[in-house]
Amino acid sequence: MPVARGRILVVDDDPDLRRVLVSILVDEGYGVVEAANGADALEILREDRSFILILLDLVMPVLDGWQFREEQSGDPALALIPVVAMSTYASHGEHVPPQATPYLEKPFRASVLLGIIKTNARAPTISESR
Repeated sequence: MPVARGRILVVDDDPDLRRVLVSILVDEGYGVVEAANGADALEILREDRSFILILLDLVMPVLDGWQFREEQSGDPALALIPVVAMSTYASHGEHVPPQATPYLEKPFRASVLLGIIKTNARAPTISESR
């Protein structure tokens, strides 16, 4: 469903964190779609590429964040969607996929999350913003 600020794909295996992220983002006027792992996220993206940003956990079952980024980066139709990586591994820079910058270290404050989204999300198209 189109919303004024665009839609964000939240990819994280933690349902509690997804619920919190959805609440924050919806309160800010974003549309949100959830995926519990990278494989589900790719399936969603192959059906709908209109997302303005992907919030991507790095450590997940089935298809983790690094594997997801490899697949996403290799698909020209999906590669242009900005990604923000999320994990508890910020102190270990080698764990962050180079294409997935910036990076949010969990836990993070809502204000930091919203600032990084504002800075990195692509603008929604006219059809997405109606």
